[in-house]
Amino acid sequence: MDQLPTLKLSVKNQMTLPKNAPVVAAMAEDGYVYGLPVPVKNEGKLYPIIRVMTESALQGYEQEIRDSEELTRPERAARISALRGNAWRMALDKQNRVVLPAHHIGALKLDREAYVFEANGVLQVWNPSDWSDFNSGDMLDSLADFLL
Repeated sequence: MDQLPTLKLSVKNQMTLPKNAPVVAAMAEDGYVYGLPVPVKNEGKLYPIIRVMTESALQGYEQEIRDSEELTRPERAARISALRGNAWRMALDKQNRVVLPAHHIGALKLDREAYVFEANGVLQVWNPSDWSDFNSGDMLDSLADFLL
């Protein structure tokens, strides 16, 4: 696989978000973003990622939980608490830079690089080696079924 276009992290864990991602413009208007650790599963393996999103995207996830008819009221309240309690608010400066908190760096086992892309209206931050592993094997073949 070709070398991934990764984003560099400074020694203070600061990262410049990709300017070509449409969601970054909405993030810049707010002046802050939320980082939410969410594992992604593929072939039985869990990959830790951080979803970086706006307040309105976070509210959208919260509304989905509220609207869920499968959950009881206490279960909905618990999930909303987990969502809000795990979402970390981060300032975004005028150059689209954000400082990732140490616990996000640790969860992803990042060194000085991260692979970042937009999907479903949020940015996903991956450890580059996890992304390469996730994106190998049958994943590309299964994607081809949807594109052809």
